[in-house]
Parts: sequence; C-alpha cells; structure tokens
Amino acid sequence: MIRQIFILAMVSALLCGCVLQSRVPLYSDGDGQLILGETGGPAQMSDWRDGKWVADKDQLRISVTAKHYKAENITMTFVPLKDEWLVLQAVEEGKSAVYLLAQAKGRAVEVWPLACADVKKNAAFATWISYEGDDCFINPGAPAKELFAASLANPGHATSRLELLP
Repeated sequence: MIRQIFILAMVSALLCGCVLQSRVPLYSDGDGQLILGETGGPAQMSDWRDGKWVADKDQLRISVTAKHYKAENITMTFVPLKDEWLVLQAVEEGKSAVYLLAQAKGRAVEVWPLACADVKKNAAFATWISYEGDDCFINPGAPAKELFAASLANPGHATSRLELLP
C-alpha cells in the first residue's frame, strides 16, 4: 500500500502493516499545505538505492483538490511539523491513515516511513501507540504532533521521492 500511497514506492511497508497508522485520519484538509504546488500533473517516483535515487519506469498523475493531493484512490495531506519537516498523512479509501515524515525539495518531496519496529524502540511512545501484531496505531487523544516531532531525532535517509515533472 505505501507504494500505492506514492503510487508504487513503498508497498512492502504497508502491506506488511509495519508503519505508523491511525484508524481515522488525524488531520483534515484544512491542515494541509500544497508543498508541490497547486496544479498537480505528471509525477515520477524514485527509491533510494545504493547511494542514489533510482526512478521508477512508470509515471503517475497527481491531482489537487482543496489542500491535498490525490493519486488514484489515495489522498495525500502534507501537514507542517517543524522547520522544513512535514507529516504526510496518506489515506486509501476504506483503510487506516498512514503517516510518514516528509521534506519538500523544490518540485519534489522526500519521505521517511515511520516503521513500527522503530517506534516500538522509543519508550516515550509507550502510552501513545497500540500494537496489534506487526501493526501500530496512534491512540485516540495521543499528542500526534509531539510524537512526529520526536521521530525527527534520528530519521536516517529518505527512502522514496515523489517529483512533479515539467
């Protein structure tokens, strides 16, 4: 599903249910920011491999509705977090919302998945997150923005990049 969320880039993480989710979206459209511009258009996904970005052979089309982006049946809302960091809330129709860290880089956005295994290592999150097998969910009422900001301490390298094409 994460590959679907960015239409092909991170499928394995969502399919195995190993990224941070919430049963209902935490953010509304009004919280979003159009970091890739207001027009949408053709886009290219890339994955970070062997020290460089490797573009997928297929392109996708991103559309803009209000303050979020759509690609197929995925709604992507970018919410400002701290400095140049954003939270990407990705929601596939009928599924839980998924959360990733993101940074805008001109006409591109780089993303970092919030893996359940990494979240589980942080004892400060113990009361904010519930675990069900490999899945992890933000508890209702948990300070999500604080959780996302704390995740910035050691994000590592972005795993995927979505770039609008000219």
